[in-house]
Amino acid sequence: MKLLQYISVLLFMVMSMACSSDNAGTDDMAMDDPQQPTPQDLQAETIRDVSYGDDDEQVYDIHLPEGRTAQDSKVILLIHGGAWTAGDKADMDYFLPILQPQLENYAIVNMNYILANETTPAFPNQINDVGRVIDHVTGLASSYEIDPTFGIIGVSAGAQLGLQYAYTQNEDSAITMACSVVGPVDFTDSYYQDNSQFQFVEDLVDEDAYPPNTDYETVLSPALNVTSTSVPTILFYGESDPLVPQSQANAINDALAEENIVHDLTIYEGGHADWSFASYIDLQAKLVQFVQTHL
Repeated sequence: MKLLQYISVLLFMVMSMACSSDNAGTDDMAMDDPQQPTPQDLQAETIRDVSYGDDDEQVYDIHLPEGRTAQDSKVILLIHGGAWTAGDKADMDYFLPILQPQLENYAIVNMNYILANETTPAFPNQINDVGRVIDHVTGLASSYEIDPTFGIIGVSAGAQLGLQYAYTQNEDSAITMACSVVGPVDFTDSYYQDNSQFQFVEDLVDEDAYPPNTDYETVLSPALNVTSTSVPTILFYGESDPLVPQSQANAINDALAEENIVHDLTIYEGGHADWSFASYIDLQAKLVQFVQTHL
């Protein structure tokens, strides 16, 4: 599988960089307060399955970088896909070797959310879970020694959740950029409306959480909720994706352009993120640069 080959190569690159990086540390440690760790004291640390709610699925992993500081170490939030009913944060682990080699000072949070089933709706619960993770990490920012400023990267359904939260609930401006990898962004698209296979949005909604007669397809479509205050957004889509057609990429690209929001769209040859090694190298370069510029 092309993606697995890409991940393997990146992991090799990361290990090689770790072995060849200079080992010269700073011996002159700040001695003003021996009880207060300096950035040089802070080692890289991964804390798994941190609970942010009462449900067993409400957990996240956090990858804290070496030498982090509360002033400079911002946060990248990863959100997995799975049609809102499946998937796990482990599905996003392949983003670690994409991001960490060149974004060494960023913390990375990889979240789970409550999956939808016959009795548990996706909306707005999963969107609210994004906010709960952000609030939880923010509350522990001083303990983690990080700056609670966030960028969101979502894949497929996770991209819809991330963009929807960033565009509609970012009142405190804690989120400064977002990324959609093959995310569905316009449920009013005729590609979905004319195909019974994709007419599922109302089945995923908690109707009690919305006003009567709400048009759920519109309310839950990030492309239809772009405003002049939306965050800079980078987009990656496939030209022959059978699940998220190129019309979705065009819809959000046009909406962002209409509001003069900084954005970038790349269309790769292939389908639902099953792209070539070269495409993922290109994605890595563009995404890293976008994060460095906007987060």
